[in-house]
Amino acid sequence: MPYPIELAERLVRMFSFVGDTVLDPFMGAETTTVAAARTGRNSFGFEIDEHYLDMAHKRIANDTSSLSSTTTIDVRKDNAAA
Repeated sequence: MPYPIELAERLVRMFSFVGDTVLDPFMGAETTTVAAARTGRNSFGFEIDEHYLDMAHKRIANDTSSLSSTTTIDVRKDNAAA
């Protein structure tokens, strides 16, 4: 279950500046990625569970539809050997 987006936004604002890049090494449902995008930050993250990757695609489409056209979000699967 994703944690509240408001919590992630508060932490992103507290520990970064607009234009910074936020690293999320365990993306899950991409709450941090959405919070970063909503607060003017870039985001870079990793997720190995395909279930969460599918959830992330849906969440990004729904939660960031109101962002400006200069915002780019790319979610992809890495096929690198584990």
